[in-house]
Amino acid sequence: MDYILDFIKNITIIGIVAILGLTTSIVALVWNIIRDLVMNRTKLSVKVKFGGIIRIRNTEKGLFIKKNSTPNKKIKNERILFSIVNSGRKPIMIEEVGAKLTVLRKKVKAKQIHVVSDKLPKMLHPYEMFNTDTKKIKEIYTYLKEGNIKYFFARDTKGKYWKNSRKNTKELLNDLKNGPKQ
Repeated sequence: MDYILDFIKNITIIGIVAILGLTTSIVALVWNIIRDLVMNRTKLSVKVKFGGIIRIRNTEKGLFIKKNSTPNKKIKNERILFSIVNSGRKPIMIEEVGAKLTVLRKKVKAKQIHVVSDKLPKMLHPYEMFNTDTKKIKEIYTYLKEGNIKYFFARDTKGKYWKNSRKNTKELLNDLKNGPKQ
């Protein structure tokens, strides 16, 4: 025990600087490992919205308006919009967008609904957003109403399914409760 006290008494300023440098470099090394392995992952956020496109006067462009967001405007071109955001730090190639169906029910013959888009596949760079829509509203609405849709998804080229939240599916069902136009 005395040799430890003698060692502490003999530490110079150079030794203190060396110990501080060692602890700083260990903290920096641990932070880099955590950042690269844990925080530097790919991440997609998928949201599904029901609404329509309202044309902007004197232009070819339009705006997507969520249903019931503007009481005065009548939505003519009803659609379901899939909004995908790359919130990770690496680029991701989106290959497919659709909905996963529950297979437990005998009425459901397919396992998935696919949204056909000429914009896919699409490379999403970090913090980039991609939107695609479908006019398969009646089909998706009947599956949602019967409880046959587990979740909506976007699939990347590595085969990983990025799901939307249950909260988003419930919001979509609430937006569709009146049903699409016949």
